[in-house]
Amino acid sequence: MDRDFAEKNGLLQENNILWKKVFRNSIGSEERPVINFSFYLAGTKINTVASISNRKSMKKICIIGRRDLGGFLIKTS
Repeated sequence: MDRDFAEKNGLLQENNILWKKVFRNSIGSEERPVINFSFYLAGTKINTVASISNRKSMKKICIIGRRDLGGFLIKTS
């Protein structure tokens, strides 16, 4: 999830941060907060966790993973 979106919506409050995790990529490593997050998809409430990162250069502010898409029919194109 995008850091700016999370800050604007009050998701980065200290009581909502579960832990901090180190993510490694080709550029290096980065410590990201992991938060509780709930959203609705096709009328179903999904309770999940989300890591917070800078997604300014990306098209979407959030990625929904396969763990949260179980039970939904997804058409890719």
